Amino acid sequence: MTDHEVTAAVEAVERQLRDRDPDTDNEVFAREIIVMLQGRGWRPTEAKRPPHWKQPRPGPGEDTYREGLAAARESLGGAA
Repeated sequence: MTDHEVTAAVEAVERQLRDRDPDTDNEVFAREIIVMLQGRGWRPTEAKRPPHWKQPRPGPGEDTYREGLAAARESLGGAA
């Protein structure tokens, strides 16, 4: 959703909350809001954070990088 669409959706939800019939069941009211948002283009996704074991690992630290670079240069005869 674009920023304009988000703003319009927020205003629509705000209007729904303000004009809400107090006798409406909470679940029914929540479903009405979801349907209204879907009508404005919102689509839920199944996007989730990857599980802990799939998290990217941090790369080597700067010191490790420099040590490896120095070792590689030394093995090449000190070439820069």
